[in-house]
Amino acid sequence: MSTNKPTTATENPISDESSTDVGVVPLSAEEILEKLDILEQVFIPHPEAKEVLQALEKLRRYRCPGSKLRRAARCLLLTGPSGTGKSTLLRRWENNFPLVETPEGDRQPVLYVELPSRCTTKALAENMLRALHLPEAMASKGTEVALMERVKHHLRHQGVEVVILDEVQHLIESRGQNGVYRAADFVKSLLNAAICPVVLAGTPEATAIFEENEQLKRRAAGQHALKAFNWEVGEDQAIFGAVLSAYEAQLPLPEASNLGKDKTLAFRIHYFATGRIGRAIDFLHAATINALEKGASSLNLEVLRDTAAVFPETQEFNRVNPFGDVDLSTLKAQPGPDELPSRKTRLRKGKRKLKQSDLLAA
Repeated sequence: MSTNKPTTATENPISDESSTDVGVVPLSAEEILEKLDILEQVFIPHPEAKEVLQALEKLRRYRCPGSKLRRAARCLLLTGPSGTGKSTLLRRWENNFPLVETPEGDRQPVLYVELPSRCTTKALAENMLRALHLPEAMASKGTEVALMERVKHHLRHQGVEVVILDEVQHLIESRGQNGVYRAADFVKSLLNAAICPVVLAGTPEATAIFEENEQLKRRAAGQHALKAFNWEVGEDQAIFGAVLSAYEAQLPLPEASNLGKDKTLAFRIHYFATGRIGRAIDFLHAATINALEKGASSLNLEVLRDTAAVFPETQEFNRVNPFGDVDLSTLKAQPGPDELPSRKTRLRKGKRKLKQSDLLAA
């Protein structure tokens, strides 16, 4: 484990250069959008992300080997704090399998569904039907049982190979133990149909769906977690810096920003994003827009400071702006969003009594 400490502002000062560089003309809105379209395509998977991508491909390739025998499909759980890049990773993988129009109808290899806040299982079935491009009249009318049968029919008809349910923690928030049971039963019903595997993705609270249901846990094809990078761990620090450098290589700016090469600057970004690479990339994307609008030749300290000042993260958690005139050695004491009080689902102790339907499905 590395004990590398970030260089303080006194030890390695960063010049506070002007955000508008001499000789650099600010771009028009159309020119900025053109450059951002290219930047949007940039995807830099780190080792943990690569493992997840391999697991997803394996799940799809061997999706239902026992389907002819009506054996239940498998499911995979992906968790991580908000901002670690789960949704981006899943969306990127989904994009490898676009919808195909055929004379027999649409073929949708991967179905991605993002759950809204406080989602019910009935609302989830409706959203799945919408993602399958059914008319609203068919997607929103009927009982939950009828909607689920409709979902299963169209999953088969459209040749769906993998279903991704993202932000699955919304199924159990504010619903306690009953919400966990209903969520697990919903997923189990999909798996029992032996149509295709299911990926459950969400914050660490989503693991309750697995932990409270032994039958669902037995059908797991694996559990993966994307974590925030710890600056005090040498390997984490190196990976975080490497991702920043790889991202910088794609920036539409004429001069080097040294995002990963300058350890002090990398630490500032790490602190601001609380080690979460997805949040860091979102922030740098916003900073790039500011730089292009102002005609800055790089993501200099002033551009980063001004971007951070209006970023929701800074305002929501009243955090210190690490790109200002601060003593970096004091920043570690500042709590990140993951350390602030939050509402979590409270689960009742003990197992649920098995119902007859559970015994038949086992």
